[in-house]
Amino acid sequence: MAVFLYILLMVINFIVKIVCALIKRVDLTNSLFIGVIPVFLVRNKGFDKMTNWIIFGIAVLLALVIQHMFTIAKILASVISCVAIAFLCSIWKSYDSRHAQLTVVAIGTIIAAIWNLQYWYGYKTEL
Repeated sequence: MAVFLYILLMVINFIVKIVCALIKRVDLTNSLFIGVIPVFLVRNKGFDKMTNWIIFGIAVLLALVIQHMFTIAKILASVISCVAIAFLCSIWKSYDSRHAQLTVVAIGTIIAAIWNLQYWYGYKTEL
């Protein structure tokens, strides 16, 4: 029983550390949202799982590198991330009324926008 509890606590600790890293590194989170787009575009083309993971990995890596090279890429990645979060918020509240859906979408988008602005402003002042 103690071994099971220890393993469970290790898994929970690992998940919490990943979530904290994604919250601290908005550029990485934005890259993950951007990396999902090509996978969604080719999901019906008959590729196997490994090919989809390779497409995802390459897209994430390119998005991460390009965000740090160009200011316009930072802005575009932030906008794409806000749109993706708005889409996910609308799916999450799909059973509720239209007004409640739009409220959740607005709140999620505003939080994502503030989160992106705060990160990139803080990143710029650290350099």
